Amino acid sequence: MSDAPSLSPETVASTESLIAGMRSRLEDTRLSYPEKQHLERAIAAQEAILGTAKATVDYRPPAAPASATVAEQRAGLTAMSPDAYERPRPNEHADDAALTTLAGALAKANVDRYLGTAVLRSAAEPPTPPEKLAARLVSLGRDVDKTLDDAAKVLPGVNVTKLGLAAIVHLANHAAVLRKAGRLT
Repeated sequence: MSDAPSLSPETVASTESLIAGMRSRLEDTRLSYPEKQHLERAIAAQEAILGTAKATVDYRPPAAPASATVAEQRAGLTAMSPDAYERPRPNEHADDAALTTLAGALAKANVDRYLGTAVLRSAAEPPTPPEKLAARLVSLGRDVDKTLDDAAKVLPGVNVTKLGLAAIVHLANHAAVLRKAGRLT
């Protein structure tokens, strides 16, 4: 086992997804000038940290599958298998068939292993009541309809309102990565 530092493709993809989500927030017309400045500084800091980490470990992205387009490769999307995600035990909120279907949808959307696992865990928990979900999204400065719509575009056919707040927000951020890859409009 090597003691050399390493950087996993999942970590890179997750950080790039975070940055893409932050960039999409810059389009929010409700942000004040100081909030936009803060967000721009946070984006620059995340990009600098990721760049330094890549340079430190001489990071080489994994070879993209032959079917990946150039845009998908640039967006950092990697092929995922439904088996890549850790699944919670089936329960009254999500049976085995629902978790299997959701894992397949996550893999099809190239959702990284960590986010996909979190989404599956969220599906197995009691859903947040719609009015609380909307209030929490607004408190985060997010447009409720756009956030839910973006999350739903990542997982077509899945009722994303049954997921937890964090899963919905991260899926909405992943929509920005898929747009960058030309897979969403």
